[in-house]
Amino acid sequence: MNEIQTKGFIDSNNVKEILSNSFKLIVENNTCEDLNLSNKNVSIDLNHIQSDLKIPFITFKCIIINQDKTIGFYSVVFEQTGKIIDDFFVIF
Repeated sequence: MNEIQTKGFIDSNNVKEILSNSFKLIVENNTCEDLNLSNKNVSIDLNHIQSDLKIPFITFKCIIINQDKTIGFYSVVFEQTGKIIDDFFVIF
């Protein structure tokens, strides 16, 4: 999948919205201890989404930020049809 196709997939499958909403739900529905966080003042950088294509899946990943520091990443795995397969919340 080239850059134009990737951007098209992001737009047509609302990837930014899915990343944002799913991330918010994880933070809201889990404790700091569950997430290995010192506080819930965290966000993701939706302006720099990385993609990784491993047919038949495509993963979109963005960094998790706390006080201007990268502390981990959040990613969502899709089938090429747009169906969500899994997500990952990783703290370094």
